[in-house]
Amino acid sequence: MGLHKGQTNNPNGRPAGIPNRLTAEFRQTLKDSLQGHIDKIPEYLDSLDTKDKLEAITKLLPYILPKLSNIEMEGIISEKPKIDIKSLSTEELERRYEIVKEIETKGL
Repeated sequence: MGLHKGQTNNPNGRPAGIPNRLTAEFRQTLKDSLQGHIDKIPEYLDSLDTKDKLEAITKLLPYILPKLSNIEMEGIISEKPKIDIKSLSTEELERRYEIVKEIETKGL
């Protein structure tokens, strides 16, 4: 009878999220080999044509700049509020009319 999904014969095995030894060694080797070329990146980019340079920069950006996320802001109205004109009093209508006239006069 085989093991069920998520089970292992080695309960003391490598914890989740820890890369295996081969991955860690590969990353270190790659880091070491790239270390001598970091100062030459601007020179490499300058040797590329515009299209390839933009493509290379675009691919490098996620490793340099953090990814931005959406921010929700409370109290900010994203669209114009709808006003039921019939529910406004005469004074409120006159005040709004004065505001519109002022905006038109000042060119705001």
